[in-house]
Amino acid sequence: MQTYTYVSKGKFELMEKPKPVLMHERDAIVKVTLASICSSDLHIKHGSVPRAVTRITVGHEMVGIVEEVGTAVKNVKPGDRVTVNVETFCGECFFCKKGYVNNCTDENGGWALGCRIDGGQAEYVRVPFADQGLMLEKKKKEVEADLEMAIRKGKSCGMTDQELLELFQIVLED
Repeated sequence: MQTYTYVSKGKFELMEKPKPVLMHERDAIVKVTLASICSSDLHIKHGSVPRAVTRITVGHEMVGIVEEVGTAVKNVKPGDRVTVNVETFCGECFFCKKGYVNNCTDENGGWALGCRIDGGQAEYVRVPFADQGLMLEKKKKEVEADLEMAIRKGKSCGMTDQELLELFQIVLED
């Protein structure tokens, strides 16, 4: 599969890597349908993140479709459309229980995706702790209601209602 990978300070490359596999019973494999670039990815590129591992696929902001889940995953199933949480977290350590999930003590916890383990600038991504890290996307009617509320309250961020409707029509057609 194609991946956007951190090679060395100042250098990313599009490279071929094997499709990820489940490594733990709490993992899920997600087919990435849309990913974004975060400023954190740029910090990695510029060498500002000492924990970043070379040859790691970057990206920790993505949405997709669950393709496979480990035996302990209960909240999502294959075929579900999901948003991947920016951070992975076990939900069981001291920090997770206090709500400081970015400090999760598990080796796959905190800011792991796209920094210490392969992230979502790829066709597929392995998401550790899927029950904590994957959120089901809202149904079409919920999205429509949210959009209507945003337009009514004038939260269009400088876009006209028509521009918003055209943009959101793309989302709703999917």
